[in-house]
Amino acid sequence: MTADIVGTTRAEPVVRFRWATSALVTLLLALALAVCDRHGRDVREIGRGLFATGVVVAALPVYQRIRRFRARRVTWSLLLAAELLTALAGAIYGTLPRGVNPFAPPTTNLVLALLTSVLAVAFVGSLTVASLRVLDTNMLIDAAAGGLAISSLLAWLYLRGVLEPLSTVINGVGQRENLLVGLSLLAIIVILATAATMIDVTGDRLMIDVGAAAVLISVGEVLAHRDVLVHSTRFGLLIDLCWLAAYVVVGRAAHQDDGVVTGAGARRERTFARVQSRKIAAFGVLALVVITLSTLSNDPPVVGGLAVAALAVLLVRLLVSLRAERLNSRLFEELAVTDPLTGLANRRGFSVSGPAASPGPAHGGVVLIDLDNFKDVNDSLGHRAGDQVLTQLAHRLRASIDSDAVLARLGGDEFAVSCPTGSPDDLQRLAKDVAALVREPVVVEGLSLHLSASVGVALRSSTAEHQEELIRKADVAMYQAKEKHAGVSVYDFEHDRNDPRRLILYGLVSEAVRDGTIDVHLQPLVDVAGGLVAGWEALARWSPDGYGPIPPERFVRMIEMQGLVVPFTAHVLRRSLHHLTALGERGAAHRLSVNVSERDFVNADFPRVVDAALGDFHFPASRLTIEITEDALANDDVRIDQCIQDLRAMGVRVSIDDFGTGYSTLSKLVDFRVDELKIDRSFVSRVLTNHKALAVVRAAVDLAQAMDLVAVAEGVEDDETYDALVDLGVDLIQGFHVARPMPPSACARFLTEFEGRPVGETVTTA
Repeated sequence: MTADIVGTTRAEPVVRFRWATSALVTLLLALALAVCDRHGRDVREIGRGLFATGVVVAALPVYQRIRRFRARRVTWSLLLAAELLTALAGAIYGTLPRGVNPFAPPTTNLVLALLTSVLAVAFVGSLTVASLRVLDTNMLIDAAAGGLAISSLLAWLYLRGVLEPLSTVINGVGQRENLLVGLSLLAIIVILATAATMIDVTGDRLMIDVGAAAVLISVGEVLAHRDVLVHSTRFGLLIDLCWLAAYVVVGRAAHQDDGVVTGAGARRERTFARVQSRKIAAFGVLALVVITLSTLSNDPPVVGGLAVAALAVLLVRLLVSLRAERLNSRLFEELAVTDPLTGLANRRGFSVSGPAASPGPAHGGVVLIDLDNFKDVNDSLGHRAGDQVLTQLAHRLRASIDSDAVLARLGGDEFAVSCPTGSPDDLQRLAKDVAALVREPVVVEGLSLHLSASVGVALRSSTAEHQEELIRKADVAMYQAKEKHAGVSVYDFEHDRNDPRRLILYGLVSEAVRDGTIDVHLQPLVDVAGGLVAGWEALARWSPDGYGPIPPERFVRMIEMQGLVVPFTAHVLRRSLHHLTALGERGAAHRLSVNVSERDFVNADFPRVVDAALGDFHFPASRLTIEITEDALANDDVRIDQCIQDLRAMGVRVSIDDFGTGYSTLSKLVDFRVDELKIDRSFVSRVLTNHKALAVVRAAVDLAQAMDLVAVAEGVEDDETYDALVDLGVDLIQGFHVARPMPPSACARFLTEFEGRPVGETVTTA
């Protein structure tokens, strides 16, 4: 921790040169430059020096931004190079004799050409990364329409003599000494015109600043070309001020850009379609106005032709949008009823494709397939391998069923087949065939896996029976097949006695989560070094009336299947914080460990839920440990990494639970910053009887010590195991040998008895 703090401190500059300071100094130099300009040739060299100094000062925020942030560093480096070239060009210009064309000497011409070229590239990069979110066909068509409409307006204005200064730039391109500079400047002007038609600047301060800088530089250079062509210095001071103002605005943009996409971008995305619609309307009105004006003025056909072309492109845009709208509508309808992993129908698509009514006795039905112990595949090979298994099985099942049947993946490892017709014997035969297909080996990552399935069959008894009811009955039959290891089972009303109980429990656990009636018991963790209770682990317990205690793994699975994990975790966290706070001074220094689900870690609001709970109970974040299973870390989800970073930034500790049972965790210890390893009980319980388990525990403890992590052993149930773990160097111990999970009311009494016990004895709790 100390090393991290020191490293961060050293990375920060000692003095941060802020944009406001840079802008103020540049303004003072600009005022001094104006004073020098009024005194004429006597202080000409001083004025050039002031200009060069002002450019360098204005460039300091860009330099600081490049040092502090890596994002978009190349773009900002180009802008910094352009600013330094501007200072160099100003210094060289100050050494030229009065009256000499600044574009004529090869050195200054090359520097100025390089300067404007670098600026053109830099503006392309900065404008793109600032606001260009998507570049699709519609945006290209919009740009073409906008360019044609604006071009028609420019042509009309040129004929009126309004754009005479711009024409001097175009004429200057024809002169040899102005060729490179003129072409580069025209590139900047073209970039501005394109950006105006393609980029939504609403709410994007970075893009507005960079665009404003490009406009100021373009104005200054147009005036410079005009002075050179007419051998005048009329706009000399204004040109210098345009460049200084442009670079002050660039410094402001650098001061604001931290490389992070902010909420403004999200707001801009939500309003993008509306803004584009307004732009299209504006282009259409502009084209119509130009057509009217050119017709009244008898202008050459090219002016009206450009405007007509703009309207034609807008018509194409309308046709493309209508076609895209139809395709998107069709796509959304398909996605709503399709499983994204397998391409089969999802539960919604399956529900609306029930067996068709049949006039005969063969009414069809539903066959439900549930893979046995599929969780072991995910736990052993990872979820990606599990997805490959599901995909292969989906293709295999699809190739085996009739074309008039509907195959669906209802979720997880459950598949279903809806048969519009078929006798009971036909459906049972189909169910057995499906079970045989599942038993065929599946090759994943070079391994041949042998799976099995429990299959339930529900026959349609009447034309009024809904598809959801058939699914429920097939689910009952499937559970009967699973309990009896029968492979295939047909729904029988006489054996549907357990189903109401299971469905009732689903409803009861949902109400318990909503009402906050699930209990939380606490199990102590003992600090090996001091022999005292160092903290508690919160464990959920649920005993609905009339059903007795329900195993946690069972009701937690019900909660997960109903999508109630987030409120359930919040309830357990707040309830356990309440209990630990109620211990008062007895628990003032104790830590709290809370198990959370993978779904909590992929929830962007989870860190805020934790922070709110800690604030409500005034509980120090450093005393809270959030435990996530090793399996969850194997999913390579960037949201999990971000959640861990957010929690640790708050001061909350993060622990890897069930360490040793997952996959690729060693690499995750490098990628994820955690504080604790909790060695799984399957190794701890066999540390005295299995030399391999002992080796795993010893390696885990050594790894934790080497990485400065806390090593926790769970599942300690006897004195001998306790002593062996102490010898191995475990930091914290948890298990029935210390105490079973207890209701909060028993914690204070346990602490009294535990602290007053003779050394070496443990406390037995009910």
